[in-house]
Amino acid sequence: MALCVMPKGALPTLIDKLLETQKVVGPKRVPRGPDSSQFGFGEIKTPDELELDCPYTILPPKHWLLPRDEKLFTFKLGPQPEVTPVIEAEPTVFFGVHPPDIAGIACLDEAMADRNPDPNYLIRRDQITIVGTEISPEEYRYAKFLGNDVPAAGYDLFLTDIGDAYVCDVATDKGQAIVDLVETRPATADDIAAVEAVRQKTMAEAEDILDVNVRLLPLTMTKAADSGVWKTHAEPCFRCGSCNLVCPTCYCFNVTDVVEPNLTAGARVRTWDGCMLDPFATVAGGESFREEARQRLLHRVSRKFHYQYTKYGHPHCTGCGRCVRTCVAGINQFDAINDLLAEQAEGVPHGR
Repeated sequence: MALCVMPKGALPTLIDKLLETQKVVGPKRVPRGPDSSQFGFGEIKTPDELELDCPYTILPPKHWLLPRDEKLFTFKLGPQPEVTPVIEAEPTVFFGVHPPDIAGIACLDEAMADRNPDPNYLIRRDQITIVGTEISPEEYRYAKFLGNDVPAAGYDLFLTDIGDAYVCDVATDKGQAIVDLVETRPATADDIAAVEAVRQKTMAEAEDILDVNVRLLPLTMTKAADSGVWKTHAEPCFRCGSCNLVCPTCYCFNVTDVVEPNLTAGARVRTWDGCMLDPFATVAGGESFREEARQRLLHRVSRKFHYQYTKYGHPHCTGCGRCVRTCVAGINQFDAINDLLAEQAEGVPHGR
């Protein structure tokens, strides 16, 4: 819609005014021990809690849209059973979302609105305003490959730090309502050049991870099922599911009915699940149709770069890099893809 410039000194006032009317969620420090901390998306109570300079967060903002444990409805048993839907939603601003996570939310929007629309997610999503900020070099090396180094859409407002101010890219009426809370000025050609300089600097500090046209990956994956690459890369897997839990586009879940001890009432609860976990593909009788770690890794990578790509027209991996950073076994799905590409190009097995 428009570009404007907000002085950095106006940010605390902006956050305070937002807090008067809605919840604000953004990157904040999470204590990890006596002398260290990480960053996570948490509720911001005061402006000084917001850490817009953080390189990345442990988890994406997904858990504010799709909670880890979510009560779907409550029920009462008896001659006339009662079922009461539970949908918890309130106006919330996601402040400081990087481009890979903006893309991740867009992927969830597609999946949750498709075929059997998910009312809990969609009602909550309608209450969300997204304020994005620039990517860090640590994320860039993965996100560039997926085209998520620079935001294309999916945000209401996007801020670029140019030193003493933020260049504000206003994309929606929600975004305009936010910048209207403080004094701004129109952006100039110099401001736009400063934005480009910021992005060029990030590019210069980052490394490339894959040298392939991402559009070729669905075809690559159709010929990948019998490759030894999967066994080689999955061998150290502990089957902990960390890669699933930190992924901004994973949305698989399990559903459990929790009944009160008196057997007259209860609730249906949705809980995150993950395809890399042992029980995920286990069916009645204790059989599993993906017993081996190599089968699960193949499924996970195919899900991101083949199945969802074919269905929606783009990968359902956003290049945030969390799965790589989080894996305690050091498994890197991009290394597996590189080996697969080399194997198919050379006609020589790269696994066992």
